[in-house]
Amino acid sequence: MNRPINCRSSTPANLGLAHDLDTLTAAIKVLDGSGRFRFHFVGGGGRRDELAAFVQREGITSIEMLPYVKRNELSSSLSWGDIGLVTQRDQCCGSIVPSKVYGLMAAGRPILFIGPAAATPACIIRRFKCGWHVACGDVDKLTQLLMHLSDHRDEVLQAGIQGRQALLENFDLHLGTSRIASLLLRDLSSGPATDPSWCVENTKGERALISNS
Repeated sequence: MNRPINCRSSTPANLGLAHDLDTLTAAIKVLDGSGRFRFHFVGGGGRRDELAAFVQREGITSIEMLPYVKRNELSSSLSWGDIGLVTQRDQCCGSIVPSKVYGLMAAGRPILFIGPAAATPACIIRRFKCGWHVACGDVDKLTQLLMHLSDHRDEVLQAGIQGRQALLENFDLHLGTSRIASLLLRDLSSGPATDPSWCVENTKGERALISNS
């Protein structure tokens, strides 16, 4: 039997009030005991105690909760897992951009995003084929997806490679700073920029800015 797939959520306050936890824990409850997965939650946040209570109440054995890592260890923490977990509640679409998406891409790790289809992580995944998107509440799809990836680990590797390449070609530091400079120098009367290298289309066909923070 192959070793378990390690799914990792690693960032400060990664279990905050803006993050969907219910979809993920429902899928973990189904998968727990299969021996195929390990779920690592690194850091803190407003919903960490809720997750700890779930682990104890349900007797979950596939979750490991770890403390914050030092800033200079964050890169290695992000790259330790096979798949990076990113979640966002539907109500928070448009108000936050989970910045760990870019750290995962830099580390060459694919993104598993649970959240609204119009959010930036989902747009990035669709455009660059660097992970998978599951809507909040779709426990069956999430469970089936994880089982599929456990049997097709080449897809996990390929998605990570594509994410790394996408970061270097679209979101690297010099590209981000040059875009900011061009925005500052642009005539404000010219209207919103439509450069496709830093905009993506959401599911409604609207243009959405991809943050580089």
